[in-house]
Amino acid sequence: FRLTIKSNYSYTQDTCYAIYIQLNVIKKCGCYFTTLLNINNSLPCISSNQSACYLSVLKDLFQQDYKKKILNLCRKLIFFFIL
Repeated sequence: FRLTIKSNYSYTQDTCYAIYIQLNVIKKCGCYFTTLLNINNSLPCISSNQSACYLSVLKDLFQQDYKKKILNLCRKLIFFFIL
């Protein structure tokens, strides 16, 4: 992801997963989950409604087994960063 290039984080498969989660939280909740990467200059999820929203997003992603869904994308991106 270009977001990793612009950040101070080195690229790993776990970073890919974290970015995917964070983008979903930002898209659905309008804020970022504070224990993950702060991307897109979003505001943190601090209200009880925002917390409920990101917990719902996390639950949905884990129920969908999101890692399997994006595994190939993350693997391809690892090779991009290694080269």
